Amino acid sequence: MKKNLGKLALVLMVLFVSAGLMSCDAFKDEESLSVLGTWGNGTMEITSDTYSVDMGGSWGEWNYSADIISFDNSSWNAGEEGEGSYGYMVLKFTSHSDDDTAAATVGKYTVFRWKNLTTVDGVTAMETSEGYGDYYDNADDALENITAANGYFNFYSATVLDE
Repeated sequence: MKKNLGKLALVLMVLFVSAGLMSCDAFKDEESLSVLGTWGNGTMEITSDTYSVDMGGSWGEWNYSADIISFDNSSWNAGEEGEGSYGYMVLKFTSHSDDDTAAATVGKYTVFRWKNLTTVDGVTAMETSEGYGDYYDNADDALENITAANGYFNFYSATVLDE
């Protein structure tokens, strides 16, 4: 009888430990950002932890990068809703090619949004907008204040994932 109680206790202990580990997501894959890749003929690159823009023209170079602080593949910040498949990233600027802009943005936070993310006939496209204007000292303030209701995200640009 004692031998059976010992086995039962061992089985219960294994079940409780397994349930505990599973509840803390120890065995689940981490969700990946749905907009990973190089977009717009190399003008925008999104990795698992960085966002960068590399544009140039007759007006000069415009390059900057940011760390991705957080993201959501199925909602927008501040309870706002998008169109189609949509989401957002919170960005912290790390560099900028323009010294004046760098002084105002590096170390600051903004929000990047996408909507209508689709793949048709092997071509992946989306519309994007970055919260231009005021930048914030922390991610929480950016999430709360950089919203369509506050005048951000009035313009979206269409882009295609590079092959």
